Amino acid sequence: MAKLNFFRKIRFYIKNKPKLIPITFLFGIVYLIYFSFSFNHISEFITADEHFWVNQRIYTYWNSVFSPDKWSKTKLSDKPGVTVALVSGVGLLKESNPYKTIKDAASDNINEPLVIKSVYTTFRIPFVFFTAFFSIFLFWITKKLTGDFWIAFWSFSLMLLSPTLLGISQITNADAVMWSFSCATLLSFLAYLKTEEKKILILSPIFLGLSLLTKLVSVIFFPFLLLVALLFMIEKFDDWKKDGTDVSKKITMALTAFLITFLGSLVVFSVFMPAVFTDIQIFLEYTIGFSVMKYIVPLILLFVTTMLLDAWRLKSFLAIKILEILTPRKNLIYKSIPIMLLAFFVLTILNWNLGQFLLDPENVLNRNRAELHFLSRYALHENLLYQFYPLVFSLTPIALISILFLWSKFIFKNIKERFLVLILSLFILVFLAALVALDMPAIIRYIIALYPISLILASIGIKELSESKKFAKISKFHISLVLILFSFASLWAIKPFYFNYTSNLLPKEYSIAYAWGYGGYEAAQFMNSLPNAENLTVWSDYYGFRNFFIGTTTTDYIPKKGSAPIDYYILTKQGQIKYDYWCNKAKNSCAKKYVPAGKYYTKENPLWEINIDERPNNFIKIYKSEE
Repeated sequence: MAKLNFFRKIRFYIKNKPKLIPITFLFGIVYLIYFSFSFNHISEFITADEHFWVNQRIYTYWNSVFSPDKWSKTKLSDKPGVTVALVSGVGLLKESNPYKTIKDAASDNINEPLVIKSVYTTFRIPFVFFTAFFSIFLFWITKKLTGDFWIAFWSFSLMLLSPTLLGISQITNADAVMWSFSCATLLSFLAYLKTEEKKILILSPIFLGLSLLTKLVSVIFFPFLLLVALLFMIEKFDDWKKDGTDVSKKITMALTAFLITFLGSLVVFSVFMPAVFTDIQIFLEYTIGFSVMKYIVPLILLFVTTMLLDAWRLKSFLAIKILEILTPRKNLIYKSIPIMLLAFFVLTILNWNLGQFLLDPENVLNRNRAELHFLSRYALHENLLYQFYPLVFSLTPIALISILFLWSKFIFKNIKERFLVLILSLFILVFLAALVALDMPAIIRYIIALYPISLILASIGIKELSESKKFAKISKFHISLVLILFSFASLWAIKPFYFNYTSNLLPKEYSIAYAWGYGGYEAAQFMNSLPNAENLTVWSDYYGFRNFFIGTTTTDYIPKKGSAPIDYYILTKQGQIKYDYWCNKAKNSCAKKYVPAGKYYTKENPLWEINIDERPNNFIKIYKSEE
């Protein structure tokens, strides 16, 4: 009987809701591709710093958060990364003490690599499912904001099938959730300004609070959301006057929404990181007192208070005067943003394809992460080109082309989602400029918040393109299939090293990212296949190899007294940069005391080699020691 009822429901669904069948198919195929690639290789790499989260921090958080005497321990790291514990903590149901499990495996001579694979998979899978389910919210809020199903669906598809976002979602790391919460913060705030629905107003402080709990860079939303509110007033001012709307009331609404988001986010932050109740300095350092925010936040509060008093006592007399000055110039203000972005994107593409005619030919990533003031060596326009470099070349070609088309059309013609495009585009520019101000060279993890924003822009660009005369007759369903097919092709081309995805628009001699743990498992598999592997000693210049090798691994530049001689070297490009850096800093020690890895970095014919994405600058090589 139960089976009969089930089939009746299926027949009813097919008969009465035929429009939902192709839509359900599209969602299903996206999820099928996403989960297929996500679970592929999920246990077969370890990234730098990930062991801190898996081995200790997640366990520490959940062991402390419900005990007031342990609240100080909920300060997990300088990120602060609390949301890593919130999302991945479910893994503790299976591995209640991961550090002990791994330690016991090593001490009891159990097959440690298998145990490590199991433990890391346990804490990574929650991120895979979180991304899958949270993308539904991003679909919903995008549809709420645009009123367009296809923009929302294409955004959903591009996010889930982005090699970069799929790759980071496999890793127990703050960046795995940073992109979701930051995107949700901005979209929720914009959606409230548009709809004024109270239920949506609750969302932006929650997501901003979660963003603050994830990474310190989220403080950029304090000034940026206020800027969004001000631009919203400029955008709507003429309409308000035409409709006879109470302008003062609308100004109060926008500023109050900002204030609720700002203050509410601090409450959310404090609730989930109760370490702030043990030391007020922790609260300040991670929120309103971080970096230049200690100067900016008082100015923000002073401005908002002044504008609210102006609305209360003078019916927004001062604000209206300012809007009357700025509104006639809004088209010039608006178009300047896509003009700048289009110029930087195009120049970035041309520069790296035409012989570095604008920049130092040094690859932007050929610098040691420990080197300070990297950006201070260049002029502002050069710095911005360096900052755009990883973003431009880690977008899939279809996403990049769609964004360039959208900005071009914005400059010369009207587009339907003009204000949304303006805000999303402005966020990219402000975010990268902020990194320049902080002297932080952009790497993919640092700019992960820009990917969902860019992919929403790409979806709007696809929608604009689909409504042009040339493509108007093509159904949105078929466009969706093409989009999914291209996304699948990008994932297939880079699998299983998704987070190292690089567009073919970047010549193969350059790289935007290095292995970051990838390839270590494959190198270890080769080493484990050698005779007497458990008695071999290997020197590795990066973290991703050690835990999968059954022999002995060392990473010390200066060998410990009495240590076994090195049999093999495991080398990477990032390791070479770091090794060369420290050799230049300590030339005498390098020549006399360091392991002689330097001569192997330039040696040809390795015993074993992987070039990720067929890029020689992103290698993992094995050499047999000649000493």
